Amino acid sequence: MIISKTNVPTLKKIRKTIKSATVLGTIVMMLSCSNEDFNQSSISENSNGISIKASLVSGHIYTIKSVHSNKYLDIAENGLNNGVNIIQSSYSGTPDQQWELISADNEQYELRNVLSEKYLSVQRRSILNGGNIQQQDHRNSTHQKWQLYQVSSDQYNIINVRSNKALDVEDWNTIDGGNIQQWSYAGTNNQKWIFSLVDDDDEIEEPEEGYDIRTILSKFDGTGLSYEISGDNVIFTSSDLPNHTSPYWPSSNPLHSDYTGTNPNWRMNPNEIAEQNIVLTIPLYPAEATNHEATPLGAMGIARNGIVFFNQYAGPDQPLTNEIDSFDQWLGHPTGTDIYHYHIEPTYLTQQYGTDAFLGLLSDGFPVYGPVENGEEITNEDLDEYHGHISVTADFPNGIYHYHITSNDPYINGNGFFGTPGNTTF
Repeated sequence: MIISKTNVPTLKKIRKTIKSATVLGTIVMMLSCSNEDFNQSSISENSNGISIKASLVSGHIYTIKSVHSNKYLDIAENGLNNGVNIIQSSYSGTPDQQWELISADNEQYELRNVLSEKYLSVQRRSILNGGNIQQQDHRNSTHQKWQLYQVSSDQYNIINVRSNKALDVEDWNTIDGGNIQQWSYAGTNNQKWIFSLVDDDDEIEEPEEGYDIRTILSKFDGTGLSYEISGDNVIFTSSDLPNHTSPYWPSSNPLHSDYTGTNPNWRMNPNEIAEQNIVLTIPLYPAEATNHEATPLGAMGIARNGIVFFNQYAGPDQPLTNEIDSFDQWLGHPTGTDIYHYHIEPTYLTQQYGTDAFLGLLSDGFPVYGPVENGEEITNEDLDEYHGHISVTADFPNGIYHYHITSNDPYINGNGFFGTPGNTTF
């Protein structure tokens, strides 16, 4: 849920308090249920010999946490399409980790993801051990129906109706992104799940102002790139080595290539790509700054492949007019200290992910997107003085302030950061 603040281009992110369903029967009694609500409290036994006692409420929304890994049932990369994989990830409080419980029949349930509105499904209706779990449109089929078996006061097995196999954390993974599969019932903790009710009645604000960019971090993937969360920040460490060809690679590198771009005035600068150790500390909960800082000459953000973004200047108040002729076929080049970087659209990324895709973050934590939104090319006139605006994106369905790359100066960022930048060291 997002609340717009009048005349201020900042949204307040409201996150719901999650109440643990340790005594589910008590939760059901506390709720004021309509006639459509389904309260299953019957006790029976399935073919695995487990007691059924699922005192959960149809039509309500839950998070589902693995007892083994302490991570939450999630959809990969906030995907909205059929076939997106189901994984586990650390708690984020976001809709991709929230599931609506829907009663079907014969003490069976369906689980619909709040973000994608698609259903927890066994891929290709498999009945085999290792059958993958994904999301699909509603099929009214048994491969999308589940029975819930209470194995302790707050723990449940989730058994697929078609295969009679349990929802299972593959290979006992404890990592973010660990795969979810089905497997024969074993009674082990990687098959036990805690349902926690998302309660609309008891809201907290965290953070007080701003957004939450944690769900976007899984998109970062590059050579010598890593990140870690530390308090309210994410810390990126990058070798700044592009994952694409360039004439600036040393000739001994397999990614070295001749210039294959389209600029008839191209000329190579005397520098080359070399490994760096760049550390960017970026806020996880970006918010509009009271005082907007100018972007530096040097790294002002990081692309999703680990290459740093530079601003629209070749030097102090020097436009890129001449320097553009030294950009390689993917529109990057190295500095005199061999730091490879992008000033303008990183065409390798927009070709790989799309011209409307998430491309990276500036140092203030706000995302950078390509030059297209909703099928239309973005121009400078569509954006504010910082070269951004607020709108819904595929990654932030409730909307977020974000920058857009455009084809004209200032390209990525305008008159300084919209938010407060973190620190960058080399």
